[in-house]
Amino acid sequence: MSSVRVDVQWSPVAADQFLTWGSDLQLYQVQDVTPTEIVQLPRLRLGPKTAASLLSTNNDLQFIKCVSWCPGQETDPTNQLLAVGQANGKVALTTFSKVPDARGIKGREFIPKHSRPVNSLAWSTQEPQLLAAGLDKVRTDHSVIVCDVTRTSQPPTYAFDQRNSSAGDVMKPMIEFGLAETTHSVAFSLHANRTLITGMNNKHIKVFDLREGKLCATANTKAVYGICTDVHNEHRLASFVENQVSIWDLRSLERPVLYLDATKTITKLAWCPSRVGLLASLCRDSSSVRIYDILHYTHGGEDQEPAVITRSINTDSSTYISAFSWHPTHENRIITASYTGKLVDYNVHERITLNWSATSALLWTNGKKTLQQIDCQHPVYSHFDDISTAIMTRAQKKYGLHVNNLATNGEVTDDMSLRNLWTWLDAARSLVIAGNFKLPGGMPYRYQGVWSLMAIKEESLSSDIINKSWVGLEGQKPHFAKVFRCEERSRALELCSWGFESETVLNSFLSQLEAAGYHTRAAAVAVFNQRLKQAILILERGASSKKLPALNSTAMALSETEMAIEDRVAFACTYLSDIRLMEYLEKLNTQLTEEGNLDGILLTDCGTGHYTHPSARFYQRFSYRNLLDSLGLWNERAQLDVIMNDNKHAERPPQHIYLTCNFCKKGISAYIQTPGRPRNPYARFGTGSANKSKMQACPNCRKPLPRCSLCLVHMGTPSGWGSSVPKNSSGEEGVDGAPNTPTSNTTVSKRKLSNFTSWFTWCQTCRHGGHAHHLMEWFKEHTECPVTSCKCKCMSLDTVSKVASSSVSLMTK
Repeated sequence: MSSVRVDVQWSPVAADQFLTWGSDLQLYQVQDVTPTEIVQLPRLRLGPKTAASLLSTNNDLQFIKCVSWCPGQETDPTNQLLAVGQANGKVALTTFSKVPDARGIKGREFIPKHSRPVNSLAWSTQEPQLLAAGLDKVRTDHSVIVCDVTRTSQPPTYAFDQRNSSAGDVMKPMIEFGLAETTHSVAFSLHANRTLITGMNNKHIKVFDLREGKLCATANTKAVYGICTDVHNEHRLASFVENQVSIWDLRSLERPVLYLDATKTITKLAWCPSRVGLLASLCRDSSSVRIYDILHYTHGGEDQEPAVITRSINTDSSTYISAFSWHPTHENRIITASYTGKLVDYNVHERITLNWSATSALLWTNGKKTLQQIDCQHPVYSHFDDISTAIMTRAQKKYGLHVNNLATNGEVTDDMSLRNLWTWLDAARSLVIAGNFKLPGGMPYRYQGVWSLMAIKEESLSSDIINKSWVGLEGQKPHFAKVFRCEERSRALELCSWGFESETVLNSFLSQLEAAGYHTRAAAVAVFNQRLKQAILILERGASSKKLPALNSTAMALSETEMAIEDRVAFACTYLSDIRLMEYLEKLNTQLTEEGNLDGILLTDCGTGHYTHPSARFYQRFSYRNLLDSLGLWNERAQLDVIMNDNKHAERPPQHIYLTCNFCKKGISAYIQTPGRPRNPYARFGTGSANKSKMQACPNCRKPLPRCSLCLVHMGTPSGWGSSVPKNSSGEEGVDGAPNTPTSNTTVSKRKLSNFTSWFTWCQTCRHGGHAHHLMEWFKEHTECPVTSCKCKCMSLDTVSKVASSSVSLMTK
């Protein structure tokens, strides 16, 4: 290990250059390389994608203690000014350029009266000609020196080596502080003009105002080393002592606002210039840099834990780090130097904030200004069988809301079990509506399954054996198949869609299967119904279609899993004896129930609780409604509620939301039927469809209603029940508008709401509103309320900030 400590610093001007120093000064330039590129000397590999080339070396100065790079702008970065503090107390100004400095600044020195080490150097960012130096203690001299590098002493004030300097090369201190004191660190305020902060005597942090040349604030603390100010916060600075970091607020230096502990003695401290609230520290004999994120810290008193996130970055675990430097402009970029001289260019990865919305949109941060997002349409979701995405996609396709044709609900899914379930439900409902499907004793059919119909004593199941001839077999000798028939079997076959009472019904069913692409199943059904020749023709027609399980002897076995459940049950009901049939159905019912297979509904039913407990079914409905709300599918949720409550014969709930006039505080709804007031409040105005849009005043006090925030037209009441409401003989609307018309659920269900786009809509926070379609169009392009001077973000107050299309309408059955 080298005995010389190597330090490093990025250039404050040139983004691709940095400086190292130990026994000499070296200037490097960073170059982009590929990870597989071979980097040979004299270039140095810094990281997977960067390498460094040595531009220049300056070995004119000896016994270097500290170096500070002048932040002043220069056209040629090699002409940037360096202040070098030496062990003998000298502060020299130098550059890497071999060309003489036109301003005569290069080569100037400050030489104290007494030899002593220079502990710290700092340039002013607001006035780059100002340089501050902190020196060790001498009884008769000052330890804080502030110089204007553009001015020299005439004649020299301090003794200096005449062999190396002339009167014009010596810098005269502009201001001096700290007589007979020790200065451990100095730093200029990055925001306040001519304000110098120093750590002195192992017990004080002092703030000097250079404009008045006096001390303006002081703090008693041992944390006087490595003082650095935060570029993002004018009041914040940091310092350290041994293994503790102190964060200070310049407005109150009585005590630190935050303490940060380290495991070892700290040697360096620096704020990140490109990231708010990020502080890095380096400990002695450490191979990692410790980073503190205090962005979310709040000073909440002694009883509150400070919210500080701490982590360590390991740039090279093979050696100890001697120094590090943040890049001044590149976000979270840091370079480290080891005692062996190894340099590493490292990017500190951000701790991302991950958010997953109810709509499966994944959002995370990427840097300080960038957000990245993927939704369920992204190809990455194709690798997951995500049920939440499937539920959302189905709900958007009105899954479960097609009540007129239940089989349509299965068509919007890609799950064969669901398709079979909805197809069976549609067929079972057809049997219920027809009323011809009767159970023993004349009881009506209520969606019972095959097992529920046939789970009776074996001796009570008496089947007739019928020899049925094969159709399509050539030859003189007829061939017969032995089949079993009884009333229970016929009901089961009808539930399996095998109730083929005539050739027409069978051929129609086979044609439907072929049209859907199920040629092998159609062939199997034909074979099971003694139509061998027809089965062969079906297979010939489907030979060029998508490959499906082959029809062979195994497929005809009852244990063939590739066969549809309804076909297997129908086959068993046709060809198995009574005892074997009941054994097979019981075994199959147990198997499907244990698997949770939806195809088992065919055997059980929809209401006996084989698959779910009643409380579980209630929770499933409740959670699904909440899921639709979280997805922003409010129209689908409303339609679901209408469908679920359509068959409930309870009384219509009383109205609990009222629109009232701002002036008289009376109801303004044209369809309110309040107790004790049977008449229509709008009867004197007329409530025909032609006049509906003209109702723009309170029916009681005649004061105008509020205006739409966008079109500025008084809000009328075209929203409500449409003109299709039946009227009585007096011409009044016969549901809520006339007392002699019954308000039954049947009548209500036939009424149609007017278009949702014309409804009066308002924000529950700011109380501003307007026509629904106007507001929807507005919030497609804006986030704030359309009312002038109102800053309410009305639409974003919802759980899902999603504006529906203006054509959306709310339909009721």
